Amino acid sequence: MLDLKTLEPEQLNRQEVFDEIRARVFDYSFGSDMGDTLDFVKQLDILLNINHSLQSEDSHLYREYQKIVILLKYYAFPLLMEKEIFELFKNNLLLAFEFGVDLPDKITMLYMLYPSDQEIDKIRNDLLNALTQNTEKIGRQEIKRGARAISYPPMIKNWLGDFALHFTTDLPLGNLEEITYINENSNTKTLDDKEKDLLLKTIRLYDYLRFPVAELEKVKATGHLVGIATRPSLTLPTMPPDEKEEEVIQKTIGEEPAPLKAPNLWDAFSEYIDFKTQVLRTEDQLMTKTQGNMTSIKRELSNAALSGDKNKLVACLKLLARSGILQTVLADHAAWFAAIADFMRKKYKTIYGEQAVEQMINNMRQDPTSSVLLSEFLQYLLKERLKLKENDSALIGLEFGQMLYGESQRFCYGNEATGQFEWVKHKIENGKLANELT
Repeated sequence: MLDLKTLEPEQLNRQEVFDEIRARVFDYSFGSDMGDTLDFVKQLDILLNINHSLQSEDSHLYREYQKIVILLKYYAFPLLMEKEIFELFKNNLLLAFEFGVDLPDKITMLYMLYPSDQEIDKIRNDLLNALTQNTEKIGRQEIKRGARAISYPPMIKNWLGDFALHFTTDLPLGNLEEITYINENSNTKTLDDKEKDLLLKTIRLYDYLRFPVAELEKVKATGHLVGIATRPSLTLPTMPPDEKEEEVIQKTIGEEPAPLKAPNLWDAFSEYIDFKTQVLRTEDQLMTKTQGNMTSIKRELSNAALSGDKNKLVACLKLLARSGILQTVLADHAAWFAAIADFMRKKYKTIYGEQAVEQMINNMRQDPTSSVLLSEFLQYLLKERLKLKENDSALIGLEFGQMLYGESQRFCYGNEATGQFEWVKHKIENGKLANELT
């Protein structure tokens, strides 16, 4: 295991050391202790600052290290000094969006460290000021503003100024207004899809900070963010390989196999970020089409399952999850429950026998909102209806587990031995379906 405290600064110039550090970043994105993350990034920052040869001889590798430092700081966001937090918002916001960091969630954890409403309001205003000073660019064409079409560089601060002029209101804005700006403003027409997505995320963060009342009420009432107007990020719980797998790996590739295994998981995660961006656009299209009516979203879900439309199906599930309806969908729809029951019969009958399976299904009818049944529902839609492979469907399930239950209920995990993502298996126990990890 790499120990930065014993590492010489010049060792950072070696590609294998960089690969191992990048793998550690992947580990920290799983939701590791923020204190450990902060200690790691501080050590890395020190090594980079005194390694002058890396800065002068390999500027590309040095820039990649700088990206790692920025990401690690976002993972440890609530524990940073206020000056560092504001610097991130002023200078390095886009990298957080590109890697799926859930900034509203990080900000909410930061709020929880402040004892009074006045202190929370001050930190919120300071974050907003830092955001509106950000000079990172989205797009290449200048922003034209006003009757005289005065040109401004396409910096975040200028995009936010243009957006604020577009909607001159003190009332909270919703998804529809934000999407309208992205799709209809003359300045945004020069942006490609990726740039529009970055701008939309920036605007949503801006509105989140401008209109905080609902979010702060949730913090005070519950002590944690429930999920108002947020786009949950993907954190990746992992399960280490068992002892036999570890033995084989060590014999094959040496004493420290982890750095070689992690990039496989990292690659899968990186590809999933691209898919999340596509789904986000589909969510926005569905919200515009249905005006946010959840009954219509349910119908869209059924249509997507029948047609095999992956993006629309996942987008519908996310919209239902954020509205709090997904957990009750099986209680409300007998046809869906019947389909899941047949799916579970095929899955468990040969293992546990018909009688045990029927008893389990009857018990599930009494508790149609349980997390294990919801996991089976997602597996039915993703693996049975869409015919997705285990890894691809588990990456989606991983996000839903966190969206709905946080760390208390893991639907899926990353298997470090195989470099693949997998669903947590279930078992029938005392007539009920249970999580094998419990």
